[in-house]
Formats: sequence, structure tokens, C-alpha cells
Amino acid sequence: MKKTFIILFCFIFSNFIQSQNLNIKFVEQITKVSFLDIDNVMTEGYGFIKVSDEDNGNKKKYAKIPDNNDDNAIFITLFKPKNEPLNSLSIFLAKNYNIQKIKRDLMENDFLYLGENKNGFWQYQKENIVCLVSKEPNDIGANQILILYKE
Repeated sequence: MKKTFIILFCFIFSNFIQSQNLNIKFVEQITKVSFLDIDNVMTEGYGFIKVSDEDNGNKKKYAKIPDNNDDNAIFITLFKPKNEPLNSLSIFLAKNYNIQKIKRDLMENDFLYLGENKNGFWQYQKENIVCLVSKEPNDIGANQILILYKE
């Protein structure tokens, strides 16, 4: 009985340690950073690597792979706003990210859960920010989060 408990505890603890978390405050902050300053903020401030600059500088992609473990990878694409005051984001999280914790963190940071939409996303909103979290990972196990501005 003791061995079973110890093994179960070690398994649960190791999964907890391996689980990555996405900081919701970080996500909110980068929606507000000027597109001119975003490279510096992402690379110098948060340790991301710039992957590409596309669409005449209106779309920038960044990656971060903690511990060189692909299961901990995060890929962020920022879209320059045309007439909106905030950047839009598309975030792909590898399989070690805890989506349930991210959903709880959204609600703890004043995002209101609005239900599931027809495209397979859970929908949250805070003021003029809409956050969509994929219900199911894609074919390589990554979950997607979209951050959009809504008037």
C-alpha cells in the first residue's frame, strides 16, 4: 500500500513539475506593446527568438523552447492592428502546457467565460479583448489560443 501511494505521488508530482504555464498577464501586456517595440520586448524582455517578419512587417513570429524540450515549446504570432488599439495574437502551446490551468487563470484575471463557439473554441472576454482557447489539440498535440480585439 505504501509503495503504491509513493509511486502515485511521484507520478502526480512529476506531471506537475513538467507542466508548463502560460502567464495571462504576459499575454495581455504584449497586446498593448507598440509594434515598433515588440521585437525588443519579446527577445530581450522575455527570451523569445524571432522566427520571421512577414506581410511587410505587419506579422511577426516568435518561438521559445524552454529546456530545449519540444513539448515545452510556445509559438506566438503577432498581427499589427490596422485600426484597432491592440495587437492580435495567435499562440500555439506544445503538449506540456496545462490548458485547464490556463482557462482557470483567464477567469481569475477577470475574463468572463462565454461558452463554446461553433469552431471548437472556448470563448472568454475581458473588456474589449476576446480570448479563444482550442478545445482539442491539433494533429501534433499543440493547443491554439487566439487573442483578438473586439469593439
